[in-house]
Amino acid sequence: MNDGIKDYCPEYPRQILNNIKQSKNGISTFAVDALFGYQNPLPENPLNLMNVFAVYNITVIQNKSAITVNLRPDEFTALARKSELVFDMAFQNKYFRSFHNFDLIYKAIVWIKNRFSGKSQEPAKADTKAAFSCKLPWGKFKGKTPGDVLLDNANHKSELLRNKELLEQNAERYPKNKDVIKAFDTAITALNQGTLVKDTDIEEGSDGSDSAVSTNDEVFLYEGTWKNKSGKTNKKVTNDGIEYFRCYRLNIKYSPLMDTYPITVIVENCFAPVKKMEDGRQNILVSQALDGSHVSNKHFFTFEEWIDIIDTMRQAKYRFGNMVYPSMYKLAVQCDNNNRNKTVK
Repeated sequence: MNDGIKDYCPEYPRQILNNIKQSKNGISTFAVDALFGYQNPLPENPLNLMNVFAVYNITVIQNKSAITVNLRPDEFTALARKSELVFDMAFQNKYFRSFHNFDLIYKAIVWIKNRFSGKSQEPAKADTKAAFSCKLPWGKFKGKTPGDVLLDNANHKSELLRNKELLEQNAERYPKNKDVIKAFDTAITALNQGTLVKDTDIEEGSDGSDSAVSTNDEVFLYEGTWKNKSGKTNKKVTNDGIEYFRCYRLNIKYSPLMDTYPITVIVENCFAPVKKMEDGRQNILVSQALDGSHVSNKHFFTFEEWIDIIDTMRQAKYRFGNMVYPSMYKLAVQCDNNNRNKTVK
């Protein structure tokens, strides 16, 4: 089957996806290679599957300028989860906002109609809160407020009215009953007018929108730090002997105000000095980068494109694990048995 493999050598054999877009600034290409490797030979922990060098290799090419960055498989999990969460948030904003707006318009129409017909107006917000201010001390709904009872089931109104009569009969003897009666009246009036809403159910912003799901703030799905690459091709030495290393950074953000392409991948590249700390960490001095070496490329995606990219990257990770796991598990069992035999002897 592989007789012709020596003649067939594609340029990017480990590429799992690419996305090409034509814009006024030219062609932009986004590609991901799955540079996964397993632990070999004889790893200490065979079931870890991937070695420490395994990465998603991400490349963005614009105007013949190619910037390549790495994303570790363990970092991908959080990226995938955040992507799904902002997709859910965007879906709710786009497709359910119309229902929220319709509800506000409907309430405004009812208020205007009642105003001109002479009917009682909608209870004030402070009065509406009274429906949830007192809990019933006895009976079937003990521990619940009249507002909670009616929100659970509007058909309970008749039972509440019967309880109200009992409270009224003993109002002179038990003055606190008057507060509960007020809660009954407020809850039933609000229910009849369609305005019975618990304040904690919807937190409204100053513009009347649902602040729980509505936001114009950008969300970083992945906010990377500067990292450096090793190797001769990733190092420059100036005439005065200062060493500069190729450094890169990856950022991925969601912008709610960009309807068509809300997802932006930003890759940056520069040559900067790298100072090694005593504890082994590296301090990348981006502020001292070589003049003219900083380059930044951006690639934009629709939500549909981005969710498909996340799914493709996830499948690559799972399929690699499925391929390697049988042999690694067999090795783990063999090592475990060898250790047991040594202990017995």
